[in-house]
Amino acid sequence: MISFNLYNCIISIVVTICSFYWIRGVHIIEKKILYLFIAFFYFLFCGFTSFLFECGDYIIYYSVYTFALGITLYYSRNLSFKIDFIKSADFAYFIERYAKYYLVLYFAYQFFGLVYPENKLLNLIILQAPQAQDALEKSLDHTIGDSIGYLNTILFYVALSAYIKRPWKVIFLMFFNMYLGYASSSYISRGGIARLLVVIFLFLYINNPQKRKLIIALAIVSSFFSVIFFIGYMYLRMGGEFVVVDFSFAFQKIAEIELSFAANFEEVIRFGNDELGRYLWWFISLPLPGFLKFGTADIAINQEYTENIVGLSSLGDDFYIMLPGLAIEGVYMFGSLYILHAVLYGLVVNLFYNTLFKSHVFYVYCIYSIINIPFVSVRAGTQAFYSTTNKLIIIVLIICFILFKTQRKVIK
Repeated sequence: MISFNLYNCIISIVVTICSFYWIRGVHIIEKKILYLFIAFFYFLFCGFTSFLFECGDYIIYYSVYTFALGITLYYSRNLSFKIDFIKSADFAYFIERYAKYYLVLYFAYQFFGLVYPENKLLNLIILQAPQAQDALEKSLDHTIGDSIGYLNTILFYVALSAYIKRPWKVIFLMFFNMYLGYASSSYISRGGIARLLVVIFLFLYINNPQKRKLIIALAIVSSFFSVIFFIGYMYLRMGGEFVVVDFSFAFQKIAEIELSFAANFEEVIRFGNDELGRYLWWFISLPLPGFLKFGTADIAINQEYTENIVGLSSLGDDFYIMLPGLAIEGVYMFGSLYILHAVLYGLVVNLFYNTLFKSHVFYVYCIYSIINIPFVSVRAGTQAFYSTTNKLIIIVLIICFILFKTQRKVIK
């Protein structure tokens, strides 16, 4: 139940503006948009909940976490790792030369999922209703195929950099990729749809400076219709029919679902969890192969949070994932040292983005990351984000380095 608190509203707005005011001085447009999106989504998912729902002393924790996050992002804004080969012209030429071959293999892999282990080719013509429950069950059972899929997604955006001067081809390939994915799994999340639309908006906005006002106007108008669409899609994926509702009802439902993370905050405090050591070991050991960790670094933050705080068993038919949001995840995992969670997150964001942004090859992936980083990590927590930065990106860089060096030796 929504319960507006004017006092908390004023505090959260002032704290957020003060913590992120420095963004106005960032001159690189891509980085400026990244920081603005982090601030926006952080306030949307972690700030709104402080004044829309009864959440005890959450506003105090929110304020401290926000200052720590803003300060860390500011002072580490130029941090990066030095990886020389990704900045070389030879590497950019290598990617441009072989991108089309990779994309052929990538889409062949996507089509393979339509014929094995079950023939779903008819889904390309007649799309099935979204199967949310099946998707949830599969997400709880991570397989090697999922890891390959995540790697392929990153390499897909790397390959798209070869067509940076042909934006409509890039947009078509992104839509086509989403279409094949939905035909194969009969599901795509609301977040997946939203991220794709925002990536396209960013791609057009950054590459068409003379039309930015028009693009912003279209984005604002589209956002109103998107809210209504996502509520209708929510009913559809729950097994009902697509329902068109008015905007006020749609906004209220979105708020109750997406902006209520702190409604369980008092239970988080009572639970008194402190997983700092376990969390840091998981974070540090992410690059290591699983057999070297002997199962000691397994972690499922959102699933454990749902079981411990909401009281739902992952074995039950009524199980669903309750997301904590970035700030509450910090309190849930780090206890009284939650400020360290904000510091770590700010450092990783800058190290990850600045390192890849230096390379033309990762430009499209960086555009994708502008929305993917804040939307995924601020809303759903850090697990998927750190799995990407500390593991998948390292694997991608190793693959690219080996192929690049091998190709150069063959030419010589």
